Amino acid sequence: MSNMTVKQAIDGFLLNCKVEGKSHGTIDCYQDKLKGFYWCVSIQEVPDYIIKADQVISGVF
Repeated sequence: MSNMTVKQAIDGFLLNCKVEGKSHGTIDCYQDKLKGFYWCVSIQEVPDYIIKADQVISGVF
């Protein structure tokens, strides 16, 4: 798997939720929470690239 940015991972997750048929309310909730997460990651100066899809970024909060 190639490297992807945190933003690309979030966008991919939200797209997957739409494809799976999750409700608009669920997707809106996920989007709202992930927007906050992305903001937090960006101000913490966490590297923007994810090396492995199964790698967990810890210590952000």
